[in-house]
Amino acid sequence: MLKLLQRKTERGFYLMKLKYDFIIQKVGDTQVAVPAGDDANRFSGIIKLNTTGAVIFEMLKDEISAEQIARELVRRYVNSLIDSGVIEQ
Repeated sequence: MLKLLQRKTERGFYLMKLKYDFIIQKVGDTQVAVPAGDDANRFSGIIKLNTTGAVIFEMLKDEISAEQIARELVRRYVNSLIDSGVIEQ
């Protein structure tokens, strides 16, 4: 089972971080997360990710809040939609 470490900040936010070390690799058209180093002995399996999942997984390698993840996803995806003319600012 995938686990996250959590801790509460003084301002009441929860910071999350992946418990295990993963490497994200592209296999064909799919991105997968595989455990790295000694964590391969503790976590057996491969996690299939879509593009957004891979972005979130990368962010979770360091402590981050859900609010920071949401802000980064909005920045990446809304700005790309604006730049491509799909939506107007």
